[in-house]
Amino acid sequence: MRRGLPSRVLNWWSMVNIPTRKWLLSYVFISSPPPPSSPSLLSRQLFDPVPPQIRPFDFGDEASNSGETMGIQCTAIKGDLPINITWALNNHTLNSGDLDVVIGRMSSKSSTLNIDYIAAEHRGVYTCLARNEAGESSYSAELQVNGYCPSI
Repeated sequence: MRRGLPSRVLNWWSMVNIPTRKWLLSYVFISSPPPPSSPSLLSRQLFDPVPPQIRPFDFGDEASNSGETMGIQCTAIKGDLPINITWALNNHTLNSGDLDVVIGRMSSKSSTLNIDYIAAEHRGVYTCLARNEAGESSYSAELQVNGYCPSI
């Protein structure tokens, strides 16, 4: 039993979370059984929203060869939901199906990017961008492809 509260009061409590743009309001209502239509407000708590933070990823130390398969995962290890995760190649938004790239959502905080047959057109800097109401975070890694010579 909590100090100062009779046991019959502790049997009837509930918490209501109200998300807002800047914080989360949590109200705890306690009443004696049965709950009346207007329970007494006991507490109000404010929480700062948490922006996403991305776990670093890479394509390895060596360049890939044409025809190989590659896959990477972008995971927001911190951040309030909902989190929107998008991919870009050389600062251009990349959608599933573009350049035969498959993008999938693994969870509410994780996305994968897969290429079944790497080609010269896949070389470049891949960026994962995670956004929520609190802010955004991005992480980039370069995919090098053997046999590709840039124009001079």
